[in-house]
Amino acid sequence: MSIRGVLRSSAIALGAGILMGVVYWAIHVQSPAPPPIALVGLLGMVAGETVARWIRRRVTERRERRKIVR
Repeated sequence: MSIRGVLRSSAIALGAGILMGVVYWAIHVQSPAPPPIALVGLLGMVAGETVARWIRRRVTERRERRKIVR
C-alpha cells in the first residue's frame, strides 16, 4: 500500500472514531471498554493485521518462486 493509501485509511479511521465519540457523547453513553482494555484490543488488531500481511507476503513469494522453478 502506498503512503497515500495509508494516510487515507488512517484519516478515515480517525474520522470514524471521532464521529463515534461525538455520537456517544450526544446520547450520554459511556465507552464500552475502559481505555487500557481498549488499547490492548487495538494492539491486538494491529498485531493481527501485521501477521496477516506477513503471511500473505510469504505465500506470494513462494508462489512466485515455484513459477520461476517450473
